[in-house]
Amino acid sequence: MAIKLKKTLYVGLGGTGVATLLKIKKCFIDCYGVIPPMIGFLAIDTDGAANSKSVTGNRGKEIRLDQNELLVCTVPGALNVYNASPKTYDWVPTKNVSKLATIQGFGAGQVRSNGRFIAYYNNKRIKDNIQAVVSRINQLIPHGSSFEIDTNRNGIEYPANINVVASIAGGTGSGMLVDVLCLIREALKQQGVSFNLYPWIVLPEVFKAMNQGPAMYNVLYNSYGALRTLDYIEHYDPKTPALNFGYARVNEPLFNYAYIINNTNQAGVSFNNLNDISDVIAKSAFLPANKMGDDLQSPFDNIVAQKMGGTYDIRNKKAWAASVGSAELIYDSQAVGRSYAYRIISQLCDSMLQSPVDGSADANKFFDDQNVMIRENNGRDDVI
Repeated sequence: MAIKLKKTLYVGLGGTGVATLLKIKKCFIDCYGVIPPMIGFLAIDTDGAANSKSVTGNRGKEIRLDQNELLVCTVPGALNVYNASPKTYDWVPTKNVSKLATIQGFGAGQVRSNGRFIAYYNNKRIKDNIQAVVSRINQLIPHGSSFEIDTNRNGIEYPANINVVASIAGGTGSGMLVDVLCLIREALKQQGVSFNLYPWIVLPEVFKAMNQGPAMYNVLYNSYGALRTLDYIEHYDPKTPALNFGYARVNEPLFNYAYIINNTNQAGVSFNNLNDISDVIAKSAFLPANKMGDDLQSPFDNIVAQKMGGTYDIRNKKAWAASVGSAELIYDSQAVGRSYAYRIISQLCDSMLQSPVDGSADANKFFDDQNVMIRENNGRDDVI
């Protein structure tokens, strides 16, 4: 029986996004042995070190992002670029203009305006790469593949799930997130693709727990700025003139729903390591691509239904995010464990059924071992 999965794209921004995408890719390879054809990845980072990052799968295989899954963006001579066209970048705070000189391919330097400057400068590259990976996951499934696109009861494909993972503590994530969400919408609308867009936003607590000193001075400001911008756009009045992003005009919400992730679970236990947080997000984001039951279209459906029904509204202001406390409100560890166990059992059974060896020789060797000496039926090895 073919494995049914929803078309799903995972986009990661900055170091947190790269780390999480590697973990999500590991989930698919551990579970299926390969990346299914309807699953895509695109990591967007401002640090060239992302090329050397990897994780090890449960089967001992080193897992990396392929060349077409990683886009490293920077701005050569960023200060000169700004001075050549200051009106184009008039949104850069005056006090931060000098900081553009620090953009040298090693990240945004904890400066949110640097992150947005890089995204704005590279907007066409980002959009082109998004369209390329969406085209890949939309290709026809090869005949005889063990995978097929999941559909509803009427045989209609579900909208593609687009998951965007970013920390808004650093300059890259907080500065690029809004523009990348906008570029994803523009790219998929041009392609005529039906989609649901879900940002997974990591709050700064884990970074404050990991580090101290000057490097952490901007994390709260970065996070506040990113969240306030998102909130402003999500509640923008469509009757007013559209917001001019330079490469697009926006007068509608950028995404369907956001998940805000801190570093404390429901039992009050804090995760002070980014690796733990990315692991939790990876497993939570991995499962929506899979069939979760005959009557359950998506693990997000209940939360989205509550949002649309106004359950989370405050003074008639529409909610657009859920705080998920290390993602535990979405999934529990036992459910994740069961899904892994069932898949591994299935893989073992398939392996044994397809093996040209039936194992009888090994069984007989065990039975006849001097330390075992199992009594057989008149010496007939084929009985047991």
